[in-house]
Amino acid sequence: MRPFSAAPFRSAALTDTDREEDLDATVSFSDSDDGLPDPPVLQKLAQALLAWNPALVPAYARLDHVPEELAPFAAFLVQLRKELQGRAASCGEVIGWLQALAADDAARRRAFRIASGADGAGTAMETYRAIRNAAQ
Repeated sequence: MRPFSAAPFRSAALTDTDREEDLDATVSFSDSDDGLPDPPVLQKLAQALLAWNPALVPAYARLDHVPEELAPFAAFLVQLRKELQGRAASCGEVIGWLQALAADDAARRRAFRIASGADGAGTAMETYRAIRNAAQ
């Protein structure tokens, strides 16, 4: 992954168009300097995390991931973001939860597995609640 600070500073008020254009050039999870792009599934996860909070990208970049669980988890995060649009308090809760997942391997593995198993069954909010309930 490129150092997060290497990306130019941008206002939090980016439009979706700005974000899409910037992501193509800047989202990377690899630490290598080989110039090869990350696999698309890693890029999708980085994009989903970036939509929630840019600080999440480097936190998740340092982690080991099960490749087949990345795409469903990224899709879950995208859908959850859509469902919570305009609900700042709920979005803040999810960001805090995502930060905590980055620090807790067992909880993160469980969350990724549940999101993978949900596979479109119910809403993303229901999946989020299932993940939170499984942690208790």
